[in-house]
Amino acid sequence: MVLKNAHPVLFKVAEAALKKRGFPNADVIMAWPKIVGPDLAKVTHPKSLSFPAHSRREGTLTVIAGGAFALNLEMMRLLVLERVNLYFGYTAVTRLRIVQT
Repeated sequence: MVLKNAHPVLFKVAEAALKKRGFPNADVIMAWPKIVGPDLAKVTHPKSLSFPAHSRREGTLTVIAGGAFALNLEMMRLLVLERVNLYFGYTAVTRLRIVQT
C-alpha cells in the first residue's frame, strides 16, 4: 500500500521485479517495519514468500536475520507468524524459514 502511493508506474515495475524474487505481494516488503515492528525490522528483512501451487494459504515466509539474532528470531517465530497473518487478514503463512547471515 505504501509503495502504491509513490507512483503507479513505479509500483508496477517494483511489483514485477519482486514477484520474480518470490514476493507475490510487494507490500510485505514495504510494510515490514509496520508488520513486525521497527525494532525487529532493523535486524531482519523478508527474503521470499512462497505458496503451494494454486493457493494463497499455508505459505512459507523466508526471513533474513543477522548474526546471532537468528536464534532470537527462532524464539519469536509464533509472534512473527501472528503479525504477518494479521497483516494479510487470514492465515496466509504457516511456516517461517530463518536464514542467518
